[in-house]
Amino acid sequence: MTAFVSTYTLPSRIISGLCHPLFLLGVCLLATVYQFQNTILLLIEKWSHSGTYAHGFIIFPVVLYLIWEKRTLLNQNMLAPTAVALIPIILCVNFWYIGQQNHILILQQFSLITLIISLALGFCGFKIFKILLFPLMYLYFSIPFGHFLISELQNITALFAVKGLEWTGITVYSEGWQITTTRGQFEVAAACSGIRYLIASIALGVLYAHYSYRQLWRKCVFMSLCIVIPVIANGIRAYGIVLLAHISHMKIAVGVDHLIYGWIFFGLMMLLLFWVGGLLREKDFASEQKQQSKELDRDATYQNFAVRFKTWFIALIFIGCSIIANTVFQNNALIFERIDIASNMTFDQWKKDESSQNNWQPDFNGAEQQLIRLRNLELKSVDFYIAQYSSEAEGKELISSGNTIYDRKKWNKSSQRKRKITFLDQTFDCLEYELFNRYSRRLVWAWYRVNGYSTQNIVLAKILVLYHRLKGDLQTPLFMAISSEYQYYPDNARAHMADLLDKSRMNT
Repeated sequence: MTAFVSTYTLPSRIISGLCHPLFLLGVCLLATVYQFQNTILLLIEKWSHSGTYAHGFIIFPVVLYLIWEKRTLLNQNMLAPTAVALIPIILCVNFWYIGQQNHILILQQFSLITLIISLALGFCGFKIFKILLFPLMYLYFSIPFGHFLISELQNITALFAVKGLEWTGITVYSEGWQITTTRGQFEVAAACSGIRYLIASIALGVLYAHYSYRQLWRKCVFMSLCIVIPVIANGIRAYGIVLLAHISHMKIAVGVDHLIYGWIFFGLMMLLLFWVGGLLREKDFASEQKQQSKELDRDATYQNFAVRFKTWFIALIFIGCSIIANTVFQNNALIFERIDIASNMTFDQWKKDESSQNNWQPDFNGAEQQLIRLRNLELKSVDFYIAQYSSEAEGKELISSGNTIYDRKKWNKSSQRKRKITFLDQTFDCLEYELFNRYSRRLVWAWYRVNGYSTQNIVLAKILVLYHRLKGDLQTPLFMAISSEYQYYPDNARAHMADLLDKSRMNT
């Protein structure tokens, strides 16, 4: 009888283990890694090659530790899978597909992290999910985000440095991110923008605020300090570096040592920030958390038919959707009719000038690029640049951080603003750049053109590409720019460029 019971219970234990929500959650997470491996590899590559986002390597270990720390609370609640999670799961798979088809890497990464969180909700249930909410939300810090803030942070840092030098009584001249004193020239580069300090401060601040405060206003005040203080501190740091270099006749803080000083300064700043945070801390918060954990009761066992059915149902639906998205849609070719727009355009009273050499040209990865130099009857020259994508692939996209409007090794940017222009009977906003180097100055107008609609807004351009692709009538998307040199007055260049656009015609 004993042997019969043991042989009977062994298969039942195996079946019970296979139906265990945590086992199926692990299977689905492994399936996620396999099905979306390209997105994960690109994420790891970004962590590896960018010092700004290197913190991504420690986010997952931190999250695992935060989950392990809540093991007592987790043991006091039962797993209760919910099919409601299938809604965000299916949405995440679809949004990932949209991001993959349109090469929107941030959308793919955001969908991937949200998918992991949704799987946890589906297999663990709402009670467990509520306990794990903060650790799971912390996964979003692994996404490389915030690159668009760099230029604004550079502006703020340069402003702090220049004002500080002026208040110190040092003669200073600034143009954009270039700062010149009587003893040297400095540039507020992207690495000096303070984006690393800001992201690190926010990531650490979120942890501190979650475990130190109960009241929402205290959390908001502390997180505001985590944003404001690093920005101000980085401006003071930049001022101090320029001041040290100026006083020491360019012997101190001009090489790698100024980065070392920066991290030392950041460490001191975080100590100050947490000291201020300690003044806001509620003294009874820790004891209150312990009391709440004691009041939680263990619920009934979760080994029942309904739980088994829900777990397998969620797992099969998820794996099926991910396989369809990855194998059926992922390799779809994005090829459009190639249009040689340059040959279809004429410019009344402007002629091509093949003899002149251009010292400015954008660089768009994987595009069919063409730069045309034009001269009018008064021998005023304007460069007209077109980049078009008859096909798109990863690293070969119309809108990408790898695309550059000017060579940063040859040119410096003194200003960037929006300007309204008219081109092909359409009035819209473009981005205007004022560039300079030691030899010349140059004005650039740049915009995107999708299905006959022009805009400088990269988000709107991406949405237009997606919209027309879904409609099936997407024409070859374009990036366009015109540029002209000037000596003293940029308005002269603006007049020549506006005249060229006014004289432009599309041949039909």
